[in-house]
Amino acid sequence: MAAVLPALIFAALSNAVALLTRQQATLIAISQFTTLPLMFLSSAVMDLHLAPSWVGRFAAYNPVEWAVVAARRAMLVHADWSTVRTRLGLLAVAVLVMGFLAIRAFRAYRKST
Repeated sequence: MAAVLPALIFAALSNAVALLTRQQATLIAISQFTTLPLMFLSSAVMDLHLAPSWVGRFAAYNPVEWAVVAARRAMLVHADWSTVRTRLGLLAVAVLVMGFLAIRAFRAYRKST
């Protein structure tokens, strides 16, 4: 679940961008511009204790970090289920928001054609 929810977020974002821009190069640029920084500014690549403090502050609002934390905490012997539920809940809200934006982009696309 922790891997599926971010995939849904990025899929909805990609659909919205594709429908609004209608250009493949723009879609690729925006996708890379959002995906790579979010991944590198999370604990998926490096322990946040080793990173500058601003990275840790950014990670608190990063959906990739939410997924990483939820997955890691769920796999512990004594899992912290409250943290897992909280992070998955935040991801679910982000999915709803991005889904709403993708639907709005689709409606705008349909009106323009």
